[in-house]
Amino acid sequence: MLGVFSSTIVSPPHELVAAGCRAPSPKTSADALVKRFLETNSSSAVSMQIGDHVQFAYSHHNESALQPRSFGVKDEVFCLFEGALDNLGSLKQEYGLGKPGNEVMLLVEAYKALRDRAPYPPDHMLAHLHGCFSFIVFDHSTSTLFVASDQVGKVPLYWGITADEYVAFADDADLLKGACGKSLASFPQGCFFSTTVGELKSYENPKNKITALPAEEEEMWGAKFKVSPMALLRPFSSSLPFLQPPKPSIIPSNCSISNPHISVTFRIAFPSLTHHPICCSSSNFQSESSTSPSTGVFIKGLPLSTAEGRLKKVFSQFGEVKHVNVVREKVSKQSLGSAFVWFEKEESAQLAVNEMNGKVAIHLAIIVTLVSIFPSHLIIHHFRIV
Repeated sequence: MLGVFSSTIVSPPHELVAAGCRAPSPKTSADALVKRFLETNSSSAVSMQIGDHVQFAYSHHNESALQPRSFGVKDEVFCLFEGALDNLGSLKQEYGLGKPGNEVMLLVEAYKALRDRAPYPPDHMLAHLHGCFSFIVFDHSTSTLFVASDQVGKVPLYWGITADEYVAFADDADLLKGACGKSLASFPQGCFFSTTVGELKSYENPKNKITALPAEEEEMWGAKFKVSPMALLRPFSSSLPFLQPPKPSIIPSNCSISNPHISVTFRIAFPSLTHHPICCSSSNFQSESSTSPSTGVFIKGLPLSTAEGRLKKVFSQFGEVKHVNVVREKVSKQSLGSAFVWFEKEESAQLAVNEMNGKVAIHLAIIVTLVSIFPSHLIIHHFRIV
């Protein structure tokens, strides 16, 4: 598959520009690149011009039976998809698709939900896709480009810059090599590029930076993109900034979590709450430096339709559940895909983490983590969104 976009749609990434400058090499134009693709895959190749600045092309030639290529368009949203989703069935239910729906139509609906639910985070949507895939989505109505690759890189994807400064994406490195020279790199696994966000980001670890390293001279690439490793995690404690009374000038006001038994309200922006596993504690403490096993767990990655009753039923298999609270948006009351569950006993919380973290539960693989430490003067019984 091949997608080519002019600088009107997407600015050439400076890392790829720099790679081409370090080792100048022959390039061809975007039109020549598309022509070569059609000639190479003449028996089954299809191409299309989308407006004045975008070209798509794909072929079933030499495709894997387990990772087929597909194309679809709906409501001016064009999508090229290669691979297969392991949880396609549950995702079709989540997005209201009928039985005939395939991966490419699911991606169109998922993108439209992402676009229309702003500020719904891209990494939250992509984390729900389980399988081997890479895709290119172009929204002609908004001139938005959205590209992503799976977390293990089983479906290859490459990107580069042509002689006329078009940005090209393809699953064939040799195809791009002739057109992009050294302004070429492998698209990093577990990452996405969006013109709305304006940069390359990791959806596995959204806070981690992505750096481009110069490739060795003998390699076909000009650069290698890598996600910076996560810092070693230490136990959460009351010394963490987001557990301290915040300064009003720097804390967003779109969401707050409060406890009916205390006077302190912690205001937390949606990204801090919904993009990453968050730990907090339901234990009482003798001092702020002391620790105690937790009876609560935090769950991330839930279907938005998941209710408290369903969670209580699922997690009751690990012990008596005292409280369940789904985190919801303040105004619309829409679930944010996260929840807190408190057990009667700490052993039940630990068992829930051991059994449920990373497992497919309630249709999707979820993240379950123990909550950690709050200051001693807080007795957390349950959270509610206000």
